Amino acid sequence: MVRVSAIGLLLAHWLLLASCAARIDEPWRWPSVDPPAGAAPGVGLVPVRVAVAPSLVPLMERLEPYYEAARPGVDLVIHAGPKTGEVDPARWLALRLERGAEADAFLAESMGQVDALEREVQGSMAWLGNTLAVVVPRGSTLDRRELALGRAPVHIALQRSELGRWTRASLRESELWGDVSLAAGVFDDGSAIIERVRYFYEQTTPQRGRQESFGIVFGSDAHAAQDRVRVVGYLDQPRGDPLVHAIAWFTDEGAALASWLAESEDARVAAARGGFIVGGPR
Repeated sequence: MVRVSAIGLLLAHWLLLASCAARIDEPWRWPSVDPPAGAAPGVGLVPVRVAVAPSLVPLMERLEPYYEAARPGVDLVIHAGPKTGEVDPARWLALRLERGAEADAFLAESMGQVDALEREVQGSMAWLGNTLAVVVPRGSTLDRRELALGRAPVHIALQRSELGRWTRASLRESELWGDVSLAAGVFDDGSAIIERVRYFYEQTTPQRGRQESFGIVFGSDAHAAQDRVRVVGYLDQPRGDPLVHAIAWFTDEGAALASWLAESEDARVAAARGGFIVGGPR
């Protein structure tokens, strides 16, 4: 009797796990390692769901109350990728969209990410420009000249991310790729690189002294972390591949959001203050 009960409990536990897994994998839901950046839709409000690439999440969080004030009755719900080095957040977002997750719009790090979607979009457009900033810890004595001399590690993003792809292309075109000493790391976005640069700097030992390093991130990432890092220079943009973030929309509500982001003075001012280039790349 005890044996049967144990088997029954094991079977019930397995069925519970299977049920949870089925719910998590439902294509119209947005599971995440971390909660979504935005709150759940408000009661009685029309939810406008937008999938947002990691580098654009801080800006959208600042713009959320402005958009909701401009569109009474609307609740902007932000869905961001999981915050873990084991998953590419941009690819995670694209996968959810392709599986039919509820979304009115997609704010991507590049038009290439929009073009790669297998899901048909109602429309898309370029939105904001950006730069590639070379940063060091605030308080560091490093300058950009030492980047080419390979005197310190350089933390860069993986090539699977747009930041990583642009960084490598820019370093090669600047003829710096073979000179820099790249640091080991698994990064998909600039915020992780900035944290790593700061971590190195804070690890002081009597034998090795202060551990200084460079990081290459989006200019908007550097602007958001100006209390922790300083910019020592910018890399040239790769030829024919300007750093332009893009918007795609799937519904009329998404089209309305895209129009507001492109035309609203509040959105333009917030983007400029956030270190983005308004009106295209320079």
